[in-house]
Amino acid sequence: MSYILLTRPLDDTIELENALQLPVLKASLLDVELIIPENELVADDYNNLIVTSARSLKIFLNVNDFFKKPIWCVGAKTARLAKELGFEIIYAAENSALELCQLILSKTSSQTEKFLHICGECLHYDITKKLCEAGYQAEKMVLYKTIPVERFEAGILNAFLNHHIVMIPIFSHKTAEILANLVRYHKLESYLKSIKLVVCAQQNTIPLQQFNWQEILVMPDLSVSTLSTLYHQIIAKRERTMSLKTFSPWLIITALISIFLSLTASVLGGKYLLKSSKLINVQEIQETVKTSLQAEIVQNTTKNNVTINELKTQVTSLNQQLEALKKIQSSSSAQNSTNLYFKAYVLVIDVQEQLNVGNVDQSTWQEMTQLLQDSKVKLPENLLDLKEMPFAKRELLQQLQNANQLKLSQVVTENVSEKLIPKWLNKILKQVETYIGQITINKTENLSPLTQNIEGTKDNLFDAINNDDDAQLKILIEKNETSKDNKVILINAKKRLQILQGLKELKPLLWQLSKENKE
Repeated sequence: MSYILLTRPLDDTIELENALQLPVLKASLLDVELIIPENELVADDYNNLIVTSARSLKIFLNVNDFFKKPIWCVGAKTARLAKELGFEIIYAAENSALELCQLILSKTSSQTEKFLHICGECLHYDITKKLCEAGYQAEKMVLYKTIPVERFEAGILNAFLNHHIVMIPIFSHKTAEILANLVRYHKLESYLKSIKLVVCAQQNTIPLQQFNWQEILVMPDLSVSTLSTLYHQIIAKRERTMSLKTFSPWLIITALISIFLSLTASVLGGKYLLKSSKLINVQEIQETVKTSLQAEIVQNTTKNNVTINELKTQVTSLNQQLEALKKIQSSSSAQNSTNLYFKAYVLVIDVQEQLNVGNVDQSTWQEMTQLLQDSKVKLPENLLDLKEMPFAKRELLQQLQNANQLKLSQVVTENVSEKLIPKWLNKILKQVETYIGQITINKTENLSPLTQNIEGTKDNLFDAINNDDDAQLKILIEKNETSKDNKVILINAKKRLQILQGLKELKPLLWQLSKENKE
């Protein structure tokens, strides 16, 4: 199997893995550690929020207090997340914090606006400092920091040794530096010749240029489609190379024999023209050449066997080092627990978002449940049963439609939790979202309902599910008039709400456990 090695932090790696749908290995080179703010945040002190990374927005506990304030984002991904969470006014710069700072300076006044910038500890461009220098009131809240990993896990090392890794995408200069240190630490220099390194900026190649890679590509757009295309090109080229290697020994032998026979024919022809009195034994010469070739093949085979034995010795030595490292790692259980709680916290956030906007990814759900089981955290009552994934709201509404043979009007497929809007307004919003520069999204009040001509109980069923009305769901389940099929749908809708509430209660618990283990 040929793999892509993903080196981003765990939450980004999971998201990229789900989007790629290709064989990948996850080796996060940066562990994310939460930073608990010392002072309690007063949201009323600010009238704008700046977010330069989607991770900051995911872990920001006071996000609900800022929904009605303008949010300024870097990148379409962060803008989409802000929209899904419920922000009403969104501005976005496409490429960088520098571009966002210029947008803020051009659209706002330093006399009236006060900004809060939520971010990580490491910043390439300090937007808060630049705004303050321009006369604005701006403060920074650092929510997390990234810690370089010290070594690869055993499975990743084996993939390097067996040449199973064909491509490594690098998204930052810091990640490139950590990868270079790990290559030297594990002595993997000789295993990089079959790996294609792909970076998003020329400066990211500097720490890794000292190694002998198959190829280094600089591609600013490291999107899912770009990585997928590169992977398929690498696999196709590998298959052609393997086919040639299979036949090359026989091709060489055949070529040597052909050359020899040609030379023999020339010699025999020349001797005949000169009327030589000594006959040449062609069969004897052929046997001599065959013997020589066989001896050469045996010699090359012996050399290959020696090389294989040397490699086996290296692998044995590396395995011994790995066992020693495992013992060292087992002694730092507190740090491992902290990482475990934080990883579970990130996955809980991902599942909660997925339940709010659409279907839950099965691999994310399974990884979250496994981490919660490994961490042995006491789950809230609403999460005692996590064996089956809950239905998404979109699925429940579709089941209700099928069960009652209703003709629904339009469904906002991107986010069913948002208020549904008429077609003419939806077209306008889509045009705004595709605008490269500033993105402004205003929540629209008094929007038209999703269904028309739905009467009585059917209308109540739809409203209860669509509005996440737990009390109404309970009433409808207990009603005798509710059909058996509809009761099954309502029970699944209630289970979805129970799990959402449980995840909401679990998030602060995991955060607190991460903080306590760190201390």
